[in-house]
Amino acid sequence: MRNTFTLFLLLTALSAFAQTANSTTGCAPVAVLFSPPAGATSSFWTFKDGGTSTLNSPSNIFTTPGTYAVEYRAVAGGPLLGTVTITVYPKPQPDILTTPISGCVPLEVQFKDTTLIAGDIQILNYSWVFGDGSSVVGTANPLHTYATVGSFSVSLELTTNYPTCNVTRVFSDKIKTSQPPNVSFVTSPNPAQACVPPLQVAFTNTTTGSGALTYS
Repeated sequence: MRNTFTLFLLLTALSAFAQTANSTTGCAPVAVLFSPPAGATSSFWTFKDGGTSTLNSPSNIFTTPGTYAVEYRAVAGGPLLGTVTITVYPKPQPDILTTPISGCVPLEVQFKDTTLIAGDIQILNYSWVFGDGSSVVGTANPLHTYATVGSFSVSLELTTNYPTCNVTRVFSDKIKTSQPPNVSFVTSPNPAQACVPPLQVAFTNTTTGSGALTYS
């Protein structure tokens, strides 16, 4: 009888102090360190992702997005003393829209962040690298002008209110630039002159340049 009463007092004392976690929200995979109520001498944790632990202060890595009501008991099979709710979001997948994606230098390109985020994740900062030696920080939709010819990979780094949700993505060969066409033609006769009309002139296009060209 005394042992039962002692155990009851112990469980009552433990339930008066909350079990805690060093982080309750993040993006998968997220490592969480749990702490038992003050004075606990034994613990049994059920993480609700298939894992358990008898350590007083265990760490668990949650790899699948979801909400986990982690259970704390003093011993396996004992009464539930409390829970800690862990919310795990999918990591953001940065995406961008660029207009245009190719053209002749100087090429002005409008960038727009179109990243989808889950839950209460907030984007605190944007860091763009344009691939031509230029970068910009702090704007979601920058405007950038490419002055050199080439193919440029663009990267976007997102800083969020949860460190585990910070992410960077590189968009390979996203922007392509070329030289403007060198417009020229020759006439026959050359010079195209006559003393009296009519003067019939043949025009031969000698323009050079890459890409699809139209003529007027």
